[in-house]
Amino acid sequence: MRSFYIAIFSLSLPCFLLPGAAFAQGLLGKPGGLMQQDPKALAFELELLQTLNGVRAKKKLPPLKMDEKLRDFSRRHAKLAATGDPAAKNVDDLIKKQRLAPWGHRLQYAFGPTTTTVLRDLQKDKDAAKSLLDEFARIGIGAFWVPEDKPYFQVVLFFAADLDPMFGKPGLEPKQTDPVMNAATERLKKCYETLLDEDPNVKGDVLFKIIIGDKGQVDDVSFIKTFKLGDFETCTSTIIRQLKFPVPYKGKPVTLNHPMRFRAAHGERRIGRLSAGQIDNAIRMVAPGLRACYDIISETKPELWGTITLALVVEPTGKLKSLDILHDEIGDPTFQGCILGHATKLRFPRPKFGGEVDITYPLHFSPSSFQPKKKKKKK
Repeated sequence: MRSFYIAIFSLSLPCFLLPGAAFAQGLLGKPGGLMQQDPKALAFELELLQTLNGVRAKKKLPPLKMDEKLRDFSRRHAKLAATGDPAAKNVDDLIKKQRLAPWGHRLQYAFGPTTTTVLRDLQKDKDAAKSLLDEFARIGIGAFWVPEDKPYFQVVLFFAADLDPMFGKPGLEPKQTDPVMNAATERLKKCYETLLDEDPNVKGDVLFKIIIGDKGQVDDVSFIKTFKLGDFETCTSTIIRQLKFPVPYKGKPVTLNHPMRFRAAHGERRIGRLSAGQIDNAIRMVAPGLRACYDIISETKPELWGTITLALVVEPTGKLKSLDILHDEIGDPTFQGCILGHATKLRFPRPKFGGEVDITYPLHFSPSSFQPKKKKKKK
């Protein structure tokens, strides 16, 4: 399961800037088409677009493109705003009804005699300034010339977003995040192995919640699902915080939910545990019989000596489940049979954790009188 970051453009309500009662002119109705624009207002719109894109260029942002449909809408509402027409208050409803900006928009009202004064006022307003540098793709600039004692342009700026190509997709795709997590798997397994030292049957699934920052760094690590045993969380969190992911799409933080399954090599088989002392004590109980086997064979074959390694499986009850010879340096079938006969009498305490125990145990045999031959010193 994974969670993804999606950018949604916000909708801001218009702020009307009306400098008193105004006599408005500049737009002429054109039957069946767009509004015909006054040449002064048209030149102002184009100059303002160039000015706005100059600001964006300094921030290395792509230029805004003039959208004629949005432009006509803005021109109409610039006139409504300049004349104080109440219809201007329904602007947001109209935008939704006409589906002018289904992927997000921001409408900004302004006025001034020049593009410089309009830009200055826009940059003073926090929301307006943000609009200039936001991730909008298209704009409609509508200007209406108001010839008062101090003439000015009433302006409507309609910022609109296009469908983001990553809409509905993660800011980082699995093909980008999985290699990073896979490279950390062996280190994360070591955290799990510390749990196996405490209980060889620990197993389970972990779901990490990783917050990847604007430059691919890990800003936070938490657990949706975890073992909650020992120092496992601390150990794995420390490793993940050191990881470096690719830079997310547009540098926007990404929440990555990454699952991992931890299983021991023995799979579903339950494993018990006996201490070295418990195993030695059990072997010690049958040691006289094992030694007797060797004493008998060494009477006729004194040259035989070496190590026989037993492979045993102990049941959860402590009884011997299976017995075999894993390695034999002596190689005498009669001796092997004697050793196995006495080893079948082995009994162990009940293993811890209620599971079976695999034991590999070496038995070393040599005659008590055996001494390595000494090399003669040369005179």
